[in-house]
Amino acid sequence: MAILDALLLFALASGVSPSVHHEGWNRFRGPNGAGLAPGAAPLPDVLDTEKNLLWSAELPPGHSSPCLTDERVFVTGAREKELVTVCIDRKDCKVLRTRALTVSTF
Repeated sequence: MAILDALLLFALASGVSPSVHHEGWNRFRGPNGAGLAPGAAPLPDVLDTEKNLLWSAELPPGHSSPCLTDERVFVTGAREKELVTVCIDRKDCKVLRTRALTVSTF
């Protein structure tokens, strides 16, 4: 499982579900940078793709923290000589937009 898949699985399993309104996870480690989801359901005892995976997406490799809104998930990654931002619909995992920025060396 790619690192970003694992982050999305964690974010979704940590109670930041698509059907629950929240203040957003719009920065590194979420609201106030605390790494906590206020009012979230408790974490599951086991992360299992058969029991509690809502969806999964093929993503470019990266080490970013996902940013969440009520309707979208934004993640970043890299491929070859590009930095990539991916926007995903939280309800059905549909990739809505992918933007790439070519990195040049000087």
